[in-house]
Amino acid sequence: MRHDFKSVSVPPALSGCPKDKRGYPIPFSVAIDRNGKPDFKVVDRNAAEECIKRKLCALSGKRFEHLTSENGGYWFIGGPKSAFDQYGAYLDLPVRAECGRYALRVCPFLAIPGMAMHGNLEKSQARMDDNYVVQQNDTVIPDQPDIFVFVQATKYEIIQTENGVLYKPHAPYRRVEFWKDGSQIDFQQARELSNDVPQTDEELKRWCKKLPKQTRTTPTRRVSVP
Repeated sequence: MRHDFKSVSVPPALSGCPKDKRGYPIPFSVAIDRNGKPDFKVVDRNAAEECIKRKLCALSGKRFEHLTSENGGYWFIGGPKSAFDQYGAYLDLPVRAECGRYALRVCPFLAIPGMAMHGNLEKSQARMDDNYVVQQNDTVIPDQPDIFVFVQATKYEIIQTENGVLYKPHAPYRRVEFWKDGSQIDFQQARELSNDVPQTDEELKRWCKKLPKQTRTTPTRRVSVP
């Protein structure tokens, strides 16, 4: 089935981004090689530093919404272990809520079943300026995870490793969303698809302040029988 990403509305925050030859918006933090072509596998370090210092979304380059708003704060996209493992962290910088949801619907790696993060980093390095070093992180699995987890946090920390930089949002998260093949799924579906997701509401509460709506327990209705 063809991936019809053009049928998905581009959020206002991304509407001003330049597009590649396919029509995909080029994220603010994506590296551009010496031929002017974006490499979606590589992060522009200068742009990344600007995002951190000025609190900008890595996709749109726009400032984050206020932490107190429903969609405010920092949102992270990754696999279940990034979100729910004690030592988990994210490879990518945080994004705004509407930008992240758009990416989860249209990005080939996030939305197309079975898509892997292919790419030769040596070739990427050869296309970059001489003073640009492409870093590899061997802890990141190139294959697509069973599901993606989209978390909302008010704080995060930067972890410098030998292989690059990771970003760890502080738990408990304000909100958690689960995504599969370009569509949002509920907690029940998520735990059926992945063993790395908390398997009960109580376990999820340890990680998230506000449970997804689908997971809220409906109070028992007592009916009097005459």
